[in-house]
Amino acid sequence: MPRTKKNHIAQNEDPRFHNTYQFLKHYRDATYSLKVVVHQLETQFQIDYGTSIDHFWIPSMLQGRI
Repeated sequence: MPRTKKNHIAQNEDPRFHNTYQFLKHYRDATYSLKVVVHQLETQFQIDYGTSIDHFWIPSMLQGRI
């Protein structure tokens, strides 16, 4: 591990710094995956029950069943 000066750590070695591009790429991938899963769940619910999740969930919630 090369040091830039005595008792100073190089920026690429300092744990306080991170790769912003890599972080945002992982964040984008994770949020996209969640959106896909939610869409699949809504589609499967529509196929199984013949109604959208919103039309099922909101009245049930308002009546205190959930």
